[in-house]
Amino acid sequence: MFDILSSVLDICNNILHSPVFQSNLFNFVVMVFILYKLAAPFIKKAINDSAENTKKIVETSDLNRAEAEKQLSAAKEKYEETPQDIDYIVKTATNTLNSLEKKAEENTQKEKITISSNADKSIKSECARLTSQLTSQTALKSVCEAKENIIKTLNEDESLHDRLIEQSIDELELSL
Repeated sequence: MFDILSSVLDICNNILHSPVFQSNLFNFVVMVFILYKLAAPFIKKAINDSAENTKKIVETSDLNRAEAEKQLSAAKEKYEETPQDIDYIVKTATNTLNSLEKKAEENTQKEKITISSNADKSIKSECARLTSQLTSQTALKSVCEAKENIIKTLNEDESLHDRLIEQSIDELELSL
């Protein structure tokens, strides 16, 4: 049991210290950092734009509400002058106020959904573009590193190339 754990520990240690793993880990960290740096301004801008639009809609709603409250106040003054019209005036003002609040709330929700959808689309598009770009760069660097590793290995052992050719020929003969 201890031998198995020791073997697993050795394999993990070899993986962690392998240049390919370290290179891939470094590339991944760089990719995440670049993605954060590139996408963060777009996300912040979308959130700020959404907040500004929502603020404008709320301000408009407040103005509309203030206007409705003014109308209600005027209706109350007329109530004192003409008691028979009070029910009509109050109902009209209340309905107007409710209608304006409801419209403002609906418009705010619609705008929020639209902004969120546009931000999601923009973020997904940018993520896909960056992922594609980083993937191709990582693949190119991995191929270059593999090439350098093969050349280095062949230069270190001059007879390795001949041995590999002979081994390939032997394997071909066995398969026939």
